[in-house]
This record gives sequence, C-alpha cells and structure tokens, in this order.
Amino acid sequence: MENELQELKIGDVIWARRYSNKKQKEKIKKNHREGPYIVIKKTNKRIYAIPCTSNKNIRNAYRLGKISTYSKISYMLLEQIEIIGKYKYIRKICTLNNKKINEIMNRINGILKSRKIKNINKKNIIFNYDIGEVIKYKNNKYYIYGKDQSNYKCINLHKKGLFIKSIKINAEKYLLNDEDERILPQNRYYEIIEKSTNIEHSTIIEIIEQIKNNKKLKYS
Repeated sequence: MENELQELKIGDVIWARRYSNKKQKEKIKKNHREGPYIVIKKTNKRIYAIPCTSNKNIRNAYRLGKISTYSKISYMLLEQIEIIGKYKYIRKICTLNNKKINEIMNRINGILKSRKIKNINKKNIIFNYDIGEVIKYKNNKYYIYGKDQSNYKCINLHKKGLFIKSIKINAEKYLLNDEDERILPQNRYYEIIEKSTNIEHSTIIEIIEQIKNNKKLKYS
C-alpha cells in the first residue's frame, strides 16, 4: 500500500475512503463512504487529492464526466483538497489525459487569484504537455517539438497564407515557414488541441530541421 501511494502522480484517479476515523465514518451514509478522488499535488511524504461527487450544485463543482467504469457523472469539488494517506487510499482507477489535467489546474489557479484553498497555493500549479501536442495560446496554435527544464520548443502553425512547408496532424493541414520557431514557458496554461502520431512527429521533426538548415543558409 505504501509503495502504491508513492507511485501515484498528478492526474491519477483513485478510489478512497471519505473518512479518516470511525467517528467520521458513522456520519456518512453507507453508499457515500467511498468515492473517486483526483491527485493534484504530491510531495515526498504526502498525496493531495480532490474528492468527486455526483452533486453538480456545489460551488466550484467542475464537471469531470464519467470516470472509467463508474456509472455516474462526476464533479470535482475544487476547493476541498484532502490529504490521502494509506488508511484512506483503496486503489488506483485510471489516469486523466494532459488536456483534462491542465484544465483542472487552470480552474484551481483561477480560484486562487481571488481566495485561498487549503493545502494548495500557486506554487503547486503544475501544467504538463507532451512533445507532439498541438497547443493554443492567444488564438495562435503551436506544435511542441522539444523542451528543456523551463521552456517548450515550438513552431507556430498556420492554416492559410504563403508558406514554404506544410505538415499534417490527424488529417489537419498546417503551414510553416522559417520565422515560425517559438519558445514558450512551461509554467503557463495552454489549450491542447490534438496530438500527432509517432510517424507524424518523425516527419514533422525532419521538416523542422529542413527549415532550420534553410534559415542558416539564407543568413550565413
């Protein structure tokens, strides 16, 4: 159990007890004593997670949808972050994708701008994007082709105009040129549009290298 807890990561959906002792247990209806939680913060010693409910009328209830085989529509209680220890933890259900995780963290970040939330602050907001994802920021779309410790290496994507190269991602055509390279910070929310396949990514990397080489020749 201890090892399972340590292996959990942000975005994992877990099944856990909604009480920490017998006294709390007796106050909860039998069919509500366990439920899904979403891990949103992790330290060396503790796991922090947000409880989910089927009640959509609670303040800042974020619609998560159906989780795995759980039949009800779930809503996250964004201001009720709890510490999950080995007594409360039961099992891991699944892991949310980057798009959903980032949407949740962005909503929490928005709440933190106006008031405090117990057990979390802005330093705990971690956004996660993968190489190969198309992201949107301020009406511009970017393709992530690399990253370092604090930034994403991207190329700006266009839908129309006169450009020297074109690529396809999930049947969507995008256009590029030699002025399209961008560096975007990792600690910022971007909307995820789609993700390339491994074959598409390999082709895109080749095209980006061609653009870079053409740029070097042009300005040498």
